[in-house]
Amino acid sequence: ADVQRLVAGRAATLPPADDSLDGTGFITILNAWNPRQFMEERPPTLEELDEAAPNHAVFMMAYIFGPAVTNSIGKRFFEAAGIPVDKDGVLATRPGSFDTPGLQAYARLQEDHTLEDKKRSLRELMRYSNTVGLSTVLEGGGGFPGPGAFDEYSEYEAIMSLWQEDELTVRIRAQIQAWATAETGTAAIQQRVDNTFLGLGDDMFKVYGFGENIVWETTPIQPLELFVEAFTIAAANGWLVHQHSIDVEELEMHTTAFEIVNETYPIADLHWNLSHVQEIDEGILDRLIAMGAGVATQIHYYHGDFRMGDLGPPYRTILDSGINMSAGSDATAFSPWVWLYHMTTGKTSYGDPILAHESVTRMEALHATTMGTAWDAREDDNLGSIEPGKLADIVVLSADYLTVADEELRDIKSTLTLIGGEIVYSDGSLVNCGTDGAWFRDMPDNSCNL
Repeated sequence: ADVQRLVAGRAATLPPADDSLDGTGFITILNAWNPRQFMEERPPTLEELDEAAPNHAVFMMAYIFGPAVTNSIGKRFFEAAGIPVDKDGVLATRPGSFDTPGLQAYARLQEDHTLEDKKRSLRELMRYSNTVGLSTVLEGGGGFPGPGAFDEYSEYEAIMSLWQEDELTVRIRAQIQAWATAETGTAAIQQRVDNTFLGLGDDMFKVYGFGENIVWETTPIQPLELFVEAFTIAAANGWLVHQHSIDVEELEMHTTAFEIVNETYPIADLHWNLSHVQEIDEGILDRLIAMGAGVATQIHYYHGDFRMGDLGPPYRTILDSGINMSAGSDATAFSPWVWLYHMTTGKTSYGDPILAHESVTRMEALHATTMGTAWDAREDDNLGSIEPGKLADIVVLSADYLTVADEELRDIKSTLTLIGGEIVYSDGSLVNCGTDGAWFRDMPDNSCNL
């Protein structure tokens, strides 16, 4: 029922589908959901999506590998493109496979998106970010072909365009992904270093390092020598490395490679880190601390996982080690209040306390989200706290984060968001910007002062 309300609400703002329907005309819900969070513990059916949006095309896909489902209008569209859809609207997906009807459907929708479409979507995402008080995003590179992924060669164009037009209302720090492979070696890494100005940009947009993978692929994991060679190029040229590292094998391989590189090029000042770290232990943490490296955690399993079960970073173990820990989303729920809820309660979106034994305090979770993340970007002298000399990114919240009930934590919003001391969003309750209700900086009359 909740999904139907969301879809129906979105449909009410859009023109109905007609014979000219293309990939830009769909209502999409991508990545940040899990069937287990719904009362029915399953995706919506074709009939339920039809009921919510009888005159619009709808496509839903969870995580990178599905499940995926569409409604009747979407079914006709995909079948006309040669993509099979079951009679109940399900598009087949398979964990670990990049060639399934679900991913083919997602790729088909992407084909029709122009630069202007991407800019429109990015504006909408920034608006949402403004309403939940998200001021800075560390863009993690991506590379997998599915929801939550990012084509590092073409999809920066929307960000770059809005940055050049002074329309960004969220700070973006971009990691560059370039694949070293057993077949091609590290040529792509060297090319990136030779042809990219590290730190290019300003306070709103900046290139800040490599991530989240610079060696393809991690399954099966590649030879240690390839990681060492790729990481050495980064270290020799002063680049930050943010390395995807989940299971025991990856964590051991990447930590060993860090140690080998660190013997020649000390990495402490480069703020290298391992990301995700679902299976990290005290031994790996001690080795990372000895080098001055950190870890980046995300709520990767807030919605559970279709292949690995209910896992998550051991937040308490990590914090107690004393290592720098950051916190974020990994393309799941975009609101920071959701991951703060997960970190402090250990609960999933469907209520299972899978990490209750590894939960942290609200102040610890907040510090990881703010100062911890600023450290990741090598901007802890510029971002992450309200202090003289730092950028004036400030939000006024709808509730007291430190005292609100656990189950209300995810519902916190911003009533006023300032980026660099400039208002980018007001809900009208504290500052009236001349509109009835919410005001955003990207409105035609885009000036509002305290």
